[in-house]
Amino acid sequence: MPGDRLLRDNIPVPLRTLDILDYKSDAVCVFDRDWRFAYASSPAVTLARVPGEKLMGGNLWELFPKVAGSALETSFRATMGDGTHRRVEYFYEPYDLWVEIDTWATPAGLAIIVRDISHRKKADLDGANLSPPCSENRNVFVSAKNVFALR
Repeated sequence: MPGDRLLRDNIPVPLRTLDILDYKSDAVCVFDRDWRFAYASSPAVTLARVPGEKLMGGNLWELFPKVAGSALETSFRATMGDGTHRRVEYFYEPYDLWVEIDTWATPAGLAIIVRDISHRKKADLDGANLSPPCSENRNVFVSAKNVFALR
């Protein structure tokens, strides 16, 4: 159809819908049930620091091996399995990056919205005279249920 952009596997989505997601500062990604990137907004590609052509169709755990086996993977799999929305804070050490991630199950897999919260977390840590979680302490709960720092 004219005016449509195609996602992986030729799933048409109206261009206007995708353009709206590209104007948000939050990163939006959709994964299929095999954990391949089916969609990544422009901010997601920027945040991922992986070229879009490599990201699309790429396996999440292969592209980001530090996430594989982490509590974040457990959270993603739990959301896909039980359909419960989750919000987590995650420190991704290779990029020295704090993110807040909202997850939702979809009929095709998993959708996430990722916000860079590094500025806020670093200010919080500086104010409390703390440092990011050390590698020996991978799962540090920092607030309410389903909100935790993971590595």
